[in-house]
Order: sequence, then structure tokens, then C-alpha cells
Amino acid sequence: MINKIIIGALGLAASVAATPLELVERSSCRDDSLYKCFADREYSHSASAYCSALTPVTRTVTVVKPTVTKTAWVTSTANPSTDFVSSTATVYTATVPSLLETITKTETEMATSTATQSVTTTVTVTGSQNQQPPPTTTLTPFKRGTQGGKPEPPKCMVTKCFVYSPERITAGCSCIGVPPKTVTISQTAPCSTVTVTSTSVTTPHVTATAWQTVAMELTDGVSTTTATTTATVPTTVTTTATTTATVTVSPPAQNLVPNGDFSSDSTGWSFINTSPATWVNGGVGTSGSPDGISNAYHITNVASTGQYFIASPLIGLKASSSYSVSFMVASTSTDRSLVNTVHVQLNCGSITVVDTHLNQATQGANGYYTLSMNFNTAITTDPTTVSQLGRCQLQFLFPQSSQPPVTWFLAEVSIASTGAVSG
Repeated sequence: MINKIIIGALGLAASVAATPLELVERSSCRDDSLYKCFADREYSHSASAYCSALTPVTRTVTVVKPTVTKTAWVTSTANPSTDFVSSTATVYTATVPSLLETITKTETEMATSTATQSVTTTVTVTGSQNQQPPPTTTLTPFKRGTQGGKPEPPKCMVTKCFVYSPERITAGCSCIGVPPKTVTISQTAPCSTVTVTSTSVTTPHVTATAWQTVAMELTDGVSTTTATTTATVPTTVTTTATTTATVTVSPPAQNLVPNGDFSSDSTGWSFINTSPATWVNGGVGTSGSPDGISNAYHITNVASTGQYFIASPLIGLKASSSYSVSFMVASTSTDRSLVNTVHVQLNCGSITVVDTHLNQATQGANGYYTLSMNFNTAITTDPTTVSQLGRCQLQFLFPQSSQPPVTWFLAEVSIASTGAVSG
């Protein structure tokens, strides 16, 4: 019987067991002397009235706005890249001396590209430097006014030798189930802004054209033109040109002698060797030529016998016209009198238009003698003469040497028209 009573008591105790949090709260109230005052039957009614009349507690809640992130785009211009395009112009010019001109030209080219983009992202940041700290909540009980006068605190509360703090009063009222009323006020804190800077780079593209003028050699003058172009990075192209003033003239006349420079070997040329045993090794090559690059015809006389005859391809001339003829002859002999005996004729059928020797020639580079002269054809409309002038040959007769061996060279044979002859 006793066992049954004990078991029943244990079961009843287990059915009303409190949670740990409730046990802590009950323990704090049970140990509070003010709670014991409020819970006393003698004072419970006045304590309840007193707690109900307390002024509501004001609680301020700070609402923090989220942090706003802004992206600021900055455009930066990099050093431009410069492409140089070289161009060459060929002009035919004659020099006019004693004139010097300096031209300075500045051109500015800038290409700038700006890309701007704004991105706004909203995120919540806690603990930002710009965020206002939440205010401290203070629970201070005040007596609430009631109709019929203010309730007095229980006598057991005022008979003590000390004054209870507002926190103790609030806790004691809560323990008897009459907590002070709470009024909540929301305070909005200012939002914080974080700015992120991004940079976009654009590269200007500048194209500078450098012109180079190539001067051609003319019979009546040579012009030299020099053009220097300097590009200054980043954005300025400075062009400095120093030139010699020139007068534009007509291009050089066409050479009427086919293969006169022997660029096609000896094609079209005719050769007569009166002593094949003593005139040997005839041919075309760059060795012994005026510049060592172009071709020249050569023949070697190894004995003091015979002569060597060279005739150009056929040349067509016109009546009542003016022409210039030029050629270059060289010899391994140091005897100028031997060179002077080279005989040159321009024959057109039975008509001899030019008949000369090299005694009027001038010596130049690599021992070459150059002869240049002008001549006119007959002023006529006679069909026979006109026909013969259409079939001309420039003929060279090289003499034997008294001191062989001697090698002869022939190069740059040219006949060009210089205009008409008025009758």
C-alpha cells in the first residue's frame, strides 16, 4: 500500500515538471524579497494595483538601412599607338641652288573612347563606420496615473530601510504577473554607402604617313630632296622637312638604241673580227663595268694585228629632228693616244650622220671615257632620205695595240631625241 502511494506521488510530480528556463525564473522570483512582499496575501492586492499604475516603459528600436554599394567608372586614356606608313614619290627635277627652306608642321591626333556604366547593388552591412550605434534601452518604471488618485506602494515595500531600484520593481511586478507596459519607438539609422571605382582604358590609334621623295638623274641637272618624319608619342606627330627647292622638268628621253646598256647580253649587236686569233674573249659581264653592277661589252687584243668592229641594233631616226648621242669606252692601256684613235660613226644607209673620235671624250670613274654630243638630221621630206634615216646603226672601230694585251670595254650606249629642228 505504501509503495503504491509513493509511485502515485512520483507520477504526479513528473506530470507537472517545469522547463529549466521556468525553474530559473521561479528561482529568481522566490529569492527576491520584493516578490515576497508583493506575494504576501496582505499586500498582494495593493501590489497589483501599484504595478498596474506604473508608467509604461519606452523602448527605442533602431532600424538600420542596408548599405548601398555604388560603382563609379573612370575612363583613362593610355598612350596612343602609332603606325607608320611609308610612301615613295618619284619626281624628275633639276636643282636650283642657294635656296634652303625649313618647314615644321605639327599635327595633333587624339582618339578617346569613354565607357561609363553605373551599377547599384544593395547589400546589408553590419557594423559599418557610417552606421549609427543602437541606443541603450533603459527600462525605468514610472507610476501610471489612474482615476481616483495614484495607488500607493504596499506597506511592506516602504517599511524597508532602503529604496528599491526601478529594475527591482520591474522584476517584482513581473513575478506577480503584472509587468509594466512597454511602448516601442522605431528609430531609423542612416544608410552607409560604399563606392567601388572601376577604370576602363582606351588607346588612341594614330597613323602617320612618311613620304620619301626619290630624285632621278637628268642630263641637265640633279636634284636631291630629303624628307625626315618624326612621330612624337603620345598625341602629337611632328614633321620636319629640309628640302632643296627644285624646278620640275620633263623626264629623261627614251633611249632609241635597243639593248644599249647590254642588259640583255649582246642581243641585237653585230661584231666583225678581222683577226680572230688576236681578238679573243669577247662577251658581256659586270666585271670592268663602270659601276661593277651594270653590264659592259669587252674584247681583248692579244697581238698587234687586225681590228675589231662593233655595230648596234638598227635605230629609227626622223628627218628635221635633233638628237643626243652618248657612250662610254674604257681600256686597260694607259696610252691616251690609243683611246683617241677609237673611231665612231652613225650611219643611216648611205648617209653618215655622226663621224667622230674619242679625243673629245672626258675621263671618269673606273677609267671610262665618256663622249656626249648633239646632232641634227637633214631637214627634208625626201622619201629616200626619210627611209634611210629609219634604218641607222651606231658603229665602233677598236684599233690594235702596239703593246698588247689590251682589253677594250663599251657601255651605256644611248641616242635620245631632243626635239624638232625648224626649217
